[in-house]
Parts: sequence; structure tokens; C-alpha cells
Amino acid sequence: MFIEWLLAFALGFVAYTYVGYPLLLALLVAARFGEDPVASVRVNPALGGGEVPVRGTGAWPTVTLLVAAWNEQDHVAAKVQNTRELRYPDGKLRHVWVTDGSDDDTVSMLRECVGVRVFHEDRRGGKGAALNRVLPLLDTDIVVFSDANAMYSPDAIHRLVRHFRDPRVGGVSGEKRVAREGFVSGEGFYWTYESWLKANESSLHSVMGSAGEIFAIRRELFQPVPHDAVIEDFELTMGLVARGWRNLYEPEAVAVELPCADSAGDFERRARITAGGCKAVLRLRMLADPSTYGWVAFTFLSHRVFRWWLAPAFVIAAFPLNIAVVALTGGLAWWATLLAQTLLIGLALTQHRLRRQSTWLRIPHFFYLANASALMGIVRFLRGSQAVTWARVPRATESNRRSL
Repeated sequence: MFIEWLLAFALGFVAYTYVGYPLLLALLVAARFGEDPVASVRVNPALGGGEVPVRGTGAWPTVTLLVAAWNEQDHVAAKVQNTRELRYPDGKLRHVWVTDGSDDDTVSMLRECVGVRVFHEDRRGGKGAALNRVLPLLDTDIVVFSDANAMYSPDAIHRLVRHFRDPRVGGVSGEKRVAREGFVSGEGFYWTYESWLKANESSLHSVMGSAGEIFAIRRELFQPVPHDAVIEDFELTMGLVARGWRNLYEPEAVAVELPCADSAGDFERRARITAGGCKAVLRLRMLADPSTYGWVAFTFLSHRVFRWWLAPAFVIAAFPLNIAVVALTGGLAWWATLLAQTLLIGLALTQHRLRRQSTWLRIPHFFYLANASALMGIVRFLRGSQAVTWARVPRATESNRRSL
């Protein structure tokens, strides 16, 4: 029956997207497909135990740490202090904030901080518009992008920057970690899973997008992001890949932020990301051509197109489809898949209601929450209702600096 084939395809597609693709990716990397590893490194005591690349010559480049912020008065003091604790050669690191549209004390607090340059306009046009306005005014070799609530490990900057000695590298993504305080979800597990994918994608060729909390690009390669870009970090870094540059992953450059305070905030954030991701995937659809982009096409399709465009619909549709198939055919195999889905959904609902500290509950809960929010994001994209400006998502209130 057609409905049986449809269910089998839906379950198989979801299994490939979340399990099959990572395993195949790991096998390809283990078999040494893809690009050569980036240069080996040696220790440089002058940087406080940091590392510098063997490949290439010359001094460390100048770097701008650019923080895009909107009404971040609660994080200004901690972020400025965190930046001052970063280990990088004296005079090479500049601290810049762009605060367009902020109407709290963010701007006044920053203007009292020595060594901090602030770009501000009263009009709020979204993060992409703010970056497009400020990037042409910077003059450093490298720009590192950050958020106000993301706290960096002390050696994060030079661990990112060392990779730019390789002339093939246009961007480098750091490691985002989520502290454990606050809303009990699978968000931390998700970022561990994503980091593992990034490490393997980077070995194959390039990471499929960078976390906006910590990534770097060569300033001279910056091209303005589209005015309607919702996830400008993804469009910016994947635009580099589309132009032939590599976008690498550096797991030792760490940024830590607190998780969402509740499931509603997490749902909203993920819906926004997916809506922006669907738009970005269409704009970057040339990356799906294997004759031009090789391994990039494989990772782009599997990690981004399938994850954003198709998997959410199949995840949500699989359960009612399974019920219909069992009602029509009663096959033993379909009873087994229905039982498995019922168990996972039951665990997810238990976590949602009771918020127990259990991995067995958090992971199914996060899986269904992420896919339901992604489906909402797809609807927003199709309706054209996702704004480029972002609404603040409540975060846990405990300090995350202890987790570095």
C-alpha cells in the first residue's frame, strides 16, 4: 500500500538525517576523504600557553572582537571584563560593539568603558543591517563575531586566528557550549551532537554554518548580507564557502552561554532559526551541486536542506501515519514502530510536564520540541512572516563564567 511506503520513507528519512548522516560522515573522514588537515601547531609561551601555527610566517594579525547587542545592559559588565581577560598580543585586539536600537543603559554603560568603541544608531534594523553598516568601518585583518551573553575561554581568539595562516581558510567557527543551569532540556546534548558533526564536516571540507556566538572571518572577505537575512551568521560563513573558501571548526575556542529559561523561549528561538534557514538555503542552493562543490554538496544537503526543509515534517507526520498503517494493515513491524514512537513521545511529554533531571527524558523532549519548532519556522518562511529583528529569549540568570 502507498501509505506503508510513505511511512517507511518518512521513518527512513528521519533516521538518515539524525543518525545515518553522522555515521556516514564519520566513515568518510576515517577513510581520509576530503581536505588535508590544517597545519600542525606548537606551543608559544609568550601567549600564555597558547598555540601558533607552523605553516606560514609573519606576526599575529590584528583582530576586532565585534559584539552585536540590543538592550544587553545585564551582560555589558561581564562581557567587557571577559574580553579584557582574553590572551592575545598587546595592541592587536580591539573591542567594538554595535548597539543599534538599544534604548536601555547598554550604550551609556559601554561609553564609560575604557578601550571599547561603540557604534550606535537609534533605528533598529536587525543584526544583519548593523553588521553591514559597521564592517566597512573596521580595519583589522580578522573580525571575530560574538554575542553579549557569550563568555569566551581566555585563549579563544588566538585559537581561532591561528587557522588563518592557511591561505585556503576564509572563516573559523568556535565551540558553543551551553551551561547546565536553568531550564532542563536537551540543549546541551544538542550542541555536543552539533560539535561532533562540525568536527567531521571541517575535516571533510567545511562546517555548514557557524554559531553566531563565536566565529571569525577575514575582514577583506566580508560581503554585505541580504537585507532580509534572519540568520546572518549562517549566510555570511556559507557565502565564503560558496566563493571557494574553507570554513573550519576549532573546538578549543570556547564560548559559553546559559540555556533558555523555559521551553517557550527555546521553541521561539528555534522557529526563528529555521525560518531564516529555509530562506538562506534557497539563496545558497548552488551549494547543492556536487559537480561544483563536491563534498560540500553532500554535507549541505544532509545537514541543512534535509534538517531544515524536510525532516521536521516527517518527524511530526510519522506518528499519525503509523496509526493509520496499523489500523489498515495491522502488521507486526508497524506495531513495533508505533510502540517505539509512543514511548518516545510519552517520555517527551513527561519531561515537558515534570522537567525531571534525566537524560532519557530530556533527549526525546528536545528532539520533538526542536522539530515542532522547526515546522513552525517552515510555516513562517512560507508565509513570509518572520521578522529580521529578534525578540529577547529569556535565559537562566546564574553566571555562566564558571563553566569556562
